[in-house]
Amino acid sequence: MHHISEVRIQNFKSISDGVFPLSHYTPMVGYNNAGKTNIIRAIGWIIKRVSLPAEDFHRADQPIVVEAEISGITGDVLDAIGAAHRGRIEPLVVDGRIRIRRTQTTPGQTVTAIRFEVLRREIDQDNWVLNPAGIDSAIGALFPDPIFIGAMENATEDVAKFGSGTTIGKLLKEIMTPVIDRHSPVVAAALLDVGRRLSANAADKDETLVDLVFGA
Repeated sequence: MHHISEVRIQNFKSISDGVFPLSHYTPMVGYNNAGKTNIIRAIGWIIKRVSLPAEDFHRADQPIVVEAEISGITGDVLDAIGAAHRGRIEPLVVDGRIRIRRTQTTPGQTVTAIRFEVLRREIDQDNWVLNPAGIDSAIGALFPDPIFIGAMENATEDVAKFGSGTTIGKLLKEIMTPVIDRHSPVVAAALLDVGRRLSANAADKDETLVDLVFGA
């Protein structure tokens, strides 16, 4: 499965400049305010572009730059994202890898002015190419929308009121959505059968309802 195998973060929140190797599952352990959340948010930013405010800049006079390497891009992965996206990504993939970079130069910069680049690997040298052929949206198609689940401030309240914005609510959605997708046809067929037996006009309605009607 494809995944982000390395990320370099510069000038983002508490991170001046850091390189972080990643695997398919990467737990981050550290004391409070060590910067774990900042790494996660920077990864989310390179996948889904938004304009960052001043408080996200480590130094306001320098740009925020997040660079990431995506590994494990196979033919099956490219097939899954559709022909249009495949046509944009495939020429830039080398040995199943593609390297991308997003740059915001000033706080509050417009989304359209934020730079997105791809490393084009050549025989003699490598060059960063600015947003070739709408590659930004094509890269986004490789991943689901990033979801940040914060720590529970009150576990009892979160469990009792698991709305879509709470930690429990987000986790339940991630778990239940694929379950519902897999089993909804079976459930729909079962409900259809039940509906036929409970309908007043159904030919094969439940015996209890038939007896009730004749008894009346």
